[in-house]
Amino acid sequence: MLRDSGTQMELEVEDEGPGIALDERAHVFEPFFRGKTALGDDNVEGPGLGLAIVKEQVTNHQGKVDIIDSRQDQQGARFRVQIPLTGEA
Repeated sequence: MLRDSGTQMELEVEDEGPGIALDERAHVFEPFFRGKTALGDDNVEGPGLGLAIVKEQVTNHQGKVDIIDSRQDQQGARFRVQIPLTGEA
C-alpha cells in the first residue's frame, strides 16, 4: 500500500511467509543476518542482504524503515517505509 501522508510517502509491504520472530526484529536490517525462519519452501537460503540494502537505500533518501505488526488475519512480515516528500513536481 502506498500513500501520501502529508510531508512524506509511506509504503507498507507485507508477505505471506512465517513472519519475523520478536527476538530477531532488532537484527533483520544487519548485513548477512538470516533468521531462523529464513529458509524458504524451496530450501534456498539467501545471503541475508536484502533488508540491509533496503535500509541503506531508504536512509540515503532521509527516510526510515520499520517492522510493524502483522494484521490480525495475517502472519507474515510487514514493513513500513517512510520517505520525506520534496514538494517538487
